[in-house]
Formats: sequence, C-alpha cells, structure tokens
Amino acid sequence: MKIAYFGGTFDPVHNGHLAMGRCALEKGFVEKVLFAPAYTPPHKESGRIASYSDRCEMLRLALGNTSGMELCTVEEELALPKSYTLDVLRYLARKHPEHRYLLLLGSDSVRQLSTWSRPHELLAEFGILWFARRDSLPDEEELGRDFSDAELEIFRKGRIEAPFFEISSTKVRSMIAKCESVRHIIPREEEQYIMSRKIYSGKE
Repeated sequence: MKIAYFGGTFDPVHNGHLAMGRCALEKGFVEKVLFAPAYTPPHKESGRIASYSDRCEMLRLALGNTSGMELCTVEEELALPKSYTLDVLRYLARKHPEHRYLLLLGSDSVRQLSTWSRPHELLAEFGILWFARRDSLPDEEELGRDFSDAELEIFRKGRIEAPFFEISSTKVRSMIAKCESVRHIIPREEEQYIMSRKIYSGKE
C-alpha cells in the first residue's frame, strides 16, 4: 500500500491540511494519509506551541471518521530527542516493509527542506508529494541551489496540481486570539475543543 506521511506541528490543524490529504487520496497518489504531529519539532520552540496531547486531540476531532486519513502517533512512540522525519520514516519502513511510504509536504516545507536533517537521504529513500501555496512557491532555480538534477526530477514528479490553500496555522491562532470566527477554516468539533480549553487565547 502507498501511504503518505504528513508530518507537521499542526498547531492547529486546519481545513487546508485536510484538503491536502483528501486531494492526495482522490488523485490516486496514495491509499492512505497519516497525519503525524511532531513530538519534539526541531524547527520550533516547544514552549511556544500547544501541547502534544492537545495537538493530537485536535487532529483526532478534525479527521473524524474520514476514510483513508488517520492520526499517527509514531513520534510519541519513538520519543526521539528531536523528531527528524528521516528517522521516523525509516522506522515505519522497517516496521511495515509491505508498505511504501511517501513524504507529503506543503510548498513552505519544500522551501525549507535543504535545512532539514539529511535531506538528500530523505529524497533518495522515500518518495515525496507536495502542494504549492501561492505565497511560498519554490521554482526549480531556487531548488537547484541545494539539490541535484536527479533530485529536481523527484520534485517534478511529486508535485500535486491542486487549488491553492490560502490558510496557515499562524493565521488561525491569530484569529482565535482576536476572538474572530474560525468556523470556516477549521472543523466545528476542533473549534469547540480549542475554545473550551482556551488553547490560543491571548496568543498571536
């Protein structure tokens, strides 16, 4: 089975994330999408993000019973000092050799990929699927500064053509902090959980 590993901070997960998962499924790139919140995000200061348990619960509520999309808590299982994607994918590939894992990214993450731990090994060992976002669309000239021609071909094959998703977690947090409605950009059940626990109140 082809499975997309969609890792991220998900602070919080929003409709853009969910649309990316659905699109990857509907276009036939994969048969399942795993939404995996980072246990210890290497690019974020953990004290400035919601707790891992809250981010998992927000994902669980947002995903509901959506076919083909699941919450994955493998990073908590591994409890690595820093949750590097290559280590997690290698673990999953060893544990489930019958599956093929692909990394699912937004274009903002693609732009940062060269700063990740062992990005060239990540591209060589696992497929990559990625979506464009209007405000952070990397072109081949930009990617070519850090990646080889063979790696650029991996990016070309993995690009998923889809509508732009003009939502960011930063924007969601800011709107909640300002007491603005987010009902149109996150699922209702997730919104109720955030409000009941005052997760982003006063944080922009």
